[in-house]
Amino acid sequence: ELNAWIAALIEANREDVLRELVLKLFADNRVEGKAFIDLSRASLPLGLKPKMTLFFAARVLVREGAARIEFDKLFLEGQVIPIAVLDLMIAVASGLGKSDAGSIKDWVALPDGLKDLRSRPGLVEITY
Repeated sequence: ELNAWIAALIEANREDVLRELVLKLFADNRVEGKAFIDLSRASLPLGLKPKMTLFFAARVLVREGAARIEFDKLFLEGQVIPIAVLDLMIAVASGLGKSDAGSIKDWVALPDGLKDLRSRPGLVEITY
């Protein structure tokens, strides 16, 4: 249900950068995911393709109505990459006006009323 909701949000917002996001939930706010990124409208540094698949393992941190993702592993097109490359991609998306965040270290406000998120295998509990 979470992945269907994410797909509906991406479609409703007519995302230009994030085209697909699929998550697998684990205990202690751990998550693994696959994202399809489309930066066709951006001027990219040498070596970055405009359309890429990103796989990751991370932990979602939540505090005071905001969240951020702390990445453990990151793969771009099947190759291990430094977290700084993802940070660059977020900065590019932000420059296109498609993201409020400018860095992966930024805290992003949760939707109004949401106070906390907790995961366990296959489930997310939302406190509001």
